[in-house]
Amino acid sequence: MSQIKIIGIPPGEAPLDIRREWVGLSFPVVGDEARDMPAYGVITGTPIKTDGYVVETSVALNELKKKSPLAAAWWKANPYQTPGSCLIFDSWVCEVSA
Repeated sequence: MSQIKIIGIPPGEAPLDIRREWVGLSFPVVGDEARDMPAYGVITGTPIKTDGYVVETSVALNELKKKSPLAAAWWKANPYQTPGSCLIFDSWVCEVSA
């Protein structure tokens, strides 16, 4: 299973200080490569087309909580995050390892 490490601040609707906390974290990805897919803004639900890596939300938030409980709490309070959901990290902010 491939892993990604976040090496840049991901774009998106979350506040900059919240998005910045992803930098340096690593996660296993769902599938082995970036996908060109539709995504949705985490605040407005606006459709966005992206080329990115899919990560299970629960896995990502568990890692984020270790680094920044405040940032993890922001994501958990977000109404678009539901059980079994995934986050998508744009490929250009990710470093891939096997």
